Amino acid sequence: MDSESTMTEIAVVENLLNQYASIPYAHGTLQGQTIFDRERQRFLLLTIGWDGDKRIHNIVVDIEIRENKFWIHRDGLEEGIVADLEEHGISKDRIVLAWFPEIERQYTEYAIR
Repeated sequence: MDSESTMTEIAVVENLLNQYASIPYAHGTLQGQTIFDRERQRFLLLTIGWDGDKRIHNIVVDIEIRENKFWIHRDGLEEGIVADLEEHGISKDRIVLAWFPEIERQYTEYAIR
């Protein structure tokens, strides 16, 4: 575990993802599921189930804590997990929008790496 990231910050990430996972879906037999790998500091929110005859298995949110920064590899939430992290005191200079190529991150308000 990265000694710089605190258990409080990890708890924030886990609590946020658990809250989103508990929101019921309006259709299908879909459910939110979380996967937490505290040792590697990787946190996922998935949508799993059936929507009619179509199997659904999607990564909604993928967060990795690396070198005291929150690498957001995927943010498929309507309002975005980034806003939630900021509301919980994680500063923009510690959030990396990893779905952008590094050359483009300089144009965001967030960390480049």
